Amino acid sequence: MSGKINKLKVVNARRLGYSIRKISEMYGIAYSKVLEILHTTQVDAEDKEADAYVEQTMNLLAKRK
Repeated sequence: MSGKINKLKVVNARRLGYSIRKISEMYGIAYSKVLEILHTTQVDAEDKEADAYVEQTMNLLAKRK
């Protein structure tokens, strides 16, 4: 259940204009998890620069695993 709640929190905060880092700090959700949520929900799809940043960072994180 908390996964769904975190998803809603992240999506709503991002739509309000909060940065990824601020969302992570506000809700105590790992930065990588915030990125994952934004990637899967495509919240930043309209913002090409933000979408590209999320995509690039997700790729970098995947390489580290």
